[in-house]
Amino acid sequence: MPALLLPRTTPRALRVIAPGAALVIALTALALVHFAWLGTPLGVGNDTNGGCAPDNVPAWWPHWLPA
Repeated sequence: MPALLLPRTTPRALRVIAPGAALVIALTALALVHFAWLGTPLGVGNDTNGGCAPDNVPAWWPHWLPA
């Protein structure tokens, strides 16, 4: 579909790459929306298994990343 929306004067290489790029962009957007809406899967990244300290930062979290 994305390749059909491009004008005929578009280079062939771009017309070949456009569908794959559109798919990757759509899947990335869906993954981000899914993660933002549903959060992490059950049992992953929660503190019910005792994996987080009292400040809710897991021991494996890199110190150079803000928490």
